[in-house]
Amino acid sequence: MLTVGELESLPSLIIGRATKYQFIQLNSGRVNSHPTMRDGQTQTVAHGLLEDGREFLFNRTTEANEITSVKIDFK
Repeated sequence: MLTVGELESLPSLIIGRATKYQFIQLNSGRVNSHPTMRDGQTQTVAHGLLEDGREFLFNRTTEANEITSVKIDFK
């Protein structure tokens, strides 16, 4: 387990602020019109500026409450 304090003390810490943020949730685990349960899926996308003036893009996807991919780009 990693705490916020431990993250904040890392010398590689980079701080930024999202200027755009989007959260999409599909099939939220509810029973659909058929007698089956569908796993939920989410996608989180954010982009913005870092304190040093560079841009960042964050993209995370989950399926059935498990993170299936994370990508962070710095420009």
